Amino acid sequence: MPHQMREECVRLPKIYDWVLTTSYSRSRLPVPEPFFTQLKNCLQSGMAISVSCLPPDDPCTCAPIRCHLHAPLHRTFHIVGGQRVPIAVARFIVEATVSVLFFADGDLLFELPVPLALEEQAAISLPPPLDLENISCRIAAAECRADSALLPQMGLIEIDAFACLEMVVEAPAVLQVMGRHCTPRPDSIPVPPRKLPLSCTPFRLPPNCPRLTAP
Repeated sequence: MPHQMREECVRLPKIYDWVLTTSYSRSRLPVPEPFFTQLKNCLQSGMAISVSCLPPDDPCTCAPIRCHLHAPLHRTFHIVGGQRVPIAVARFIVEATVSVLFFADGDLLFELPVPLALEEQAAISLPPPLDLENISCRIAAAECRADSALLPQMGLIEIDAFACLEMVVEAPAVLQVMGRHCTPRPDSIPVPPRKLPLSCTPFRLPPNCPRLTAP
């Protein structure tokens, strides 16, 4: 017998604000020794030097990404539809490591990890008594570009880093909703037969030895 719809009280995280913002940073970084000497030798030999960048969210970097907020929050109000809505200006910093790959005539010479820090601010809805503990941020996507135009004269590489940041304000809440109790469904979906990754051929028994008799 199916359960009837009725009012239920549930406790779950309630989202007060959900913001998607972008962050950008341009950095000029020197190439350390002995890598710079290796690059100069390649340039003197007439080889073409190129660079590329792996973003921090690339699986090949294996580097952690941190997005953390800094106190204090600057609280103010924003007028929406004639009403004063409490907001807070949050300052957050993204710390990540990108991998810069150096090539000579298309062949990989070496790889350098480059730490980066991106700092931004965002205005979010944060009604009291919600505070920093109710704000979380994560990297939704990231991209980086490396340029070697300054490498021959100044020994510098230029890195443009872009990040798409997701910020969520949430807190536990007890809500009254209309719903019904759930029941599990029957196990009615057939499981396809398991296939081995190799093909097995039928085994053949060896022939019997002929009967040996004494002459």
